Amino acid sequence: MRSLFLLCLALCLLQIIYAAKGMSNTEVVRNIDASTAIVKMITEIKVSNALKEYEYVLPTSQAEHVAYLIVKSKGIKEPLKVKPPVQDENGYTRYAIALKDANPTIKVVVILTDYLVPHPAEITQNENQLVKLHDSHYYYSLYPTESQKTTIKLASTSVESYTKKAPHNSKGSTITYGPYKDIAAETLSRAVVHYQVCLNIELLKAISIYHYVILHAGW
Repeated sequence: MRSLFLLCLALCLLQIIYAAKGMSNTEVVRNIDASTAIVKMITEIKVSNALKEYEYVLPTSQAEHVAYLIVKSKGIKEPLKVKPPVQDENGYTRYAIALKDANPTIKVVVILTDYLVPHPAEITQNENQLVKLHDSHYYYSLYPTESQKTTIKLASTSVESYTKKAPHNSKGSTITYGPYKDIAAETLSRAVVHYQVCLNIELLKAISIYHYVILHAGW
């Protein structure tokens, strides 16, 4: 009886230690393809000390443009279950992802439609079409992140401006933010990229939607 009691006590202590350590992101790699009117975001996350659910968070202003979201875990064939999104009082939308491993590597694929903002809003037929992409230098998370990097692919090499947060790099039509180390939970650093697209935005939307339907977001 005493041995059973000690075993139960030891298990309880392990659970307390496990909970105190908390869930975290060991490594996050984000790839944002903003080369068409449909923005595709792929976020690969190595999770440490995982609980039963992982909450993936988007600003509600971004979540309103989500047309497609799927989550896969390394080594598991079927997509992970995602609960219906819930908006919180701080302007964020949370997606609860059911996890199956203690230290999984998950990939979140998000498709955003009608998200790029034409700037200026109106142009003449002979003017170049410019748009703005709003995002964050950091991966916004409810959990601390040890290391992260974001790569943004644009439609052209003509970049009017972009917010800078070292380390960063701009080469051709690609902007890279990071790697950033030891970022606390719920850290936000707003990023804006102002760049030229190759076609009129409305025509670009039509082409992109057609490709999206045919290719089903590349999955």
